[in-house]
Amino acid sequence: MSARSLHKTEHHLLLCNGKNCKKAGAKAFHKAVQREISNRNCKQTIQTTRTRCLERCKDKCAAVDYPAGTWYRNLRENDAAELVDTLLNRELWPEKTSYTMAGGELRRNKRASKKKKSKTK
Repeated sequence: MSARSLHKTEHHLLLCNGKNCKKAGAKAFHKAVQREISNRNCKQTIQTTRTRCLERCKDKCAAVDYPAGTWYRNLRENDAAELVDTLLNRELWPEKTSYTMAGGELRRNKRASKKKKSKTK
């Protein structure tokens, strides 16, 4: 297998596959994200990696988008399309965002009761 070219990668999505996230459907979520990426032909833009536990068990299923540093929580299989939309459109998804990087620091987001998207830099 040849090495994947990373020069067009804009998002490296780390998907937790720790014990609690697995129980909450991490495998199905990962497959759904992979399907969305494939269907939209954006494999060069979004790379995914399944990880061991990200130590955010209360946020299961958890994921992190790098280099943005955005942490997502409570992700389910049916969230895959919206997560890919969020990444491709460089938006935030307050309802599913637990932390964002700002000024070199991770900042906790308050849980949003209504879903409102906002553009990121």
